[in-house]
Amino acid sequence: MKTIELNQESKIFEKGDNGTYIYIIKSGEVKIIYNNFEEILQQNEVIGIESILNEPYTETAIAKTKVKLNQLSPDEFKELYSGTDVEKKALKSFTKRTMKILGWL
Repeated sequence: MKTIELNQESKIFEKGDNGTYIYIIKSGEVKIIYNNFEEILQQNEVIGIESILNEPYTETAIAKTKVKLNQLSPDEFKELYSGTDVEKKALKSFTKRTMKILGWL
């Protein structure tokens, strides 16, 4: 696991990029963009969950403010968080965003 700091408006990843890392927001705010849908995520939220499946990112993530992120490989994430509340919250958050995008919520 590596901690990275990014300035406001820095791109974390872009839709279609290879899903390489999962990020846990430690401080600041991250804007998630999928087509016309936008959401602001904050501390302890997880982004980039697609990388667990070795899939391209389905969203674009941009630092809305200065941010500090924990950057983990899929294996690190599974080793540290498999079966924990962090993993459950990450999957629930990603599923909820996907359902909103699809108009199911």
